[in-house]
Amino acid sequence: MCARSLGFVLLAWLPGFLHAQAACDRPELSDGYFVPQQENYDHGRTLTYSCETGFKPVVEGWWATSTCQNGKWTHTPQCIDGSACLPPAIENGKYEEAQSGGYKNHDEITITCEDGFDMKLRSGRIQCSNGRWSRLPVCERSIYACDKPGKIRHAVIINQEPKEVYGHNSQLEYQCEDGYTTGQENHLNKITCQDGTWTEAQSCIPAVPPCVLDMGRLNIAETEQISIKDGETKQIDCTKWEDYWMLARCSNGGIEATECCHSSDIARNLCRFTRRM
Repeated sequence: MCARSLGFVLLAWLPGFLHAQAACDRPELSDGYFVPQQENYDHGRTLTYSCETGFKPVVEGWWATSTCQNGKWTHTPQCIDGSACLPPAIENGKYEEAQSGGYKNHDEITITCEDGFDMKLRSGRIQCSNGRWSRLPVCERSIYACDKPGKIRHAVIINQEPKEVYGHNSQLEYQCEDGYTTGQENHLNKITCQDGTWTEAQSCIPAVPPCVLDMGRLNIAETEQISIKDGETKQIDCTKWEDYWMLARCSNGGIEATECCHSSDIARNLCRFTRRM
């Protein structure tokens, strides 16, 4: 009975505790004012603020709103000098963000375009002048950029979030699902954006299990077992004769082998795979 009562008390107390944890403190706003004036703001509550003469909000407009979300404001209410500039909105462009939220009068910044985009015509250097930026550059898609690559069956792209556009020479690495392989020994499967087109991906095909060779069947005084990957060829020492070797390879789950050959014959590619194990 006591445990049930305690559980009821916790259930009744927990929502209030979480609600209190999600509240936001009253913002400190210099050179401005906001409504409503409270010490704390519940999760989801919105305030509206404006600035004194000669100042403006750190977002577009002469008034602004900010909402409490899980204990933080969607943006910190702030008033900046009226001659300062807000961060420029340049589609597919990037630049160094201001630490104070805005850029002072006469500040200059350099715009660069995102991967896969080229700057059109003008320079990427812009200047803040009395609250306005000089004419903004335009980043337009490069003629050498690629769209998202087509689906590679039985594979996933790794180490890269999906994007709409990829620049020239961009590389994407992909990995086959378990049980599939491209046959590449180093497992580095890549496609590259070249002049607007992706290079062809090597297909992921069902992996063939390695072959197991029982050395005791070779009559060369060895008894251990060795593993040979599909398509791999191994050179085995014929210990009965000096400088004689046997070649064994795995092909589609079966083992093919040569007789013991002198190293000079192996070098001249004279040994033939005549034995099937």
